[in-house]
Amino acid sequence: MFHFGLVAVAVVFGALLPYVVDPASQVLVIIAAIVICLVLWFAPTKLLRAAPRFATWLYQGGYVLVFIIIAASTAFASWLAFAVPGWLAAVPEAQQSHVSGVVVGALNALIGALWLDAAKDPESKLWPQGRHRAHLSAAFADVDKLKGDRDSNMELLYSAIYDDQMTERDITGWSFAARLARAGIIATYDR
Repeated sequence: MFHFGLVAVAVVFGALLPYVVDPASQVLVIIAAIVICLVLWFAPTKLLRAAPRFATWLYQGGYVLVFIIIAASTAFASWLAFAVPGWLAAVPEAQQSHVSGVVVGALNALIGALWLDAAKDPESKLWPQGRHRAHLSAAFADVDKLKGDRDSNMELLYSAIYDDQMTERDITGWSFAARLARAGIIATYDR
């Protein structure tokens, strides 16, 4: 339900952005959004081994990343509403607003549907849980290679990185609390 609410708020925010913010400020908003997106996309990945708890908190910023991307794509669709009437010169002027409204509405509905479809997939790398899990696997590929030569600490580390359920620590899934607990294990046992 949280993902649906996030998508809905982002779509409304993005749709209103071209009407509320002046064009010069829109450029500043877009540049700031790009910088925030880059930091939130790359920083946690680089910190997974060095500071796993901090990286886990940064991955939560992925919700901001998703919000910015949805809002920006919806704002783009709304900006199209200003351009579509110029493209519809052959359509009578009375119908141009209806046609442009349908085009923008359909595009915004498509954007929302794509994000909600991604929200249903727990492995989706668009949401923080999926990205965190995929990046953990990549960052600790060397741990995966130690299948036969693992002591109990390495087994616990392996379980924290790869297993959905850690029975020895009562950690289940990839929720934020579970990822923080896994980060604590990684910080303790990663050599």
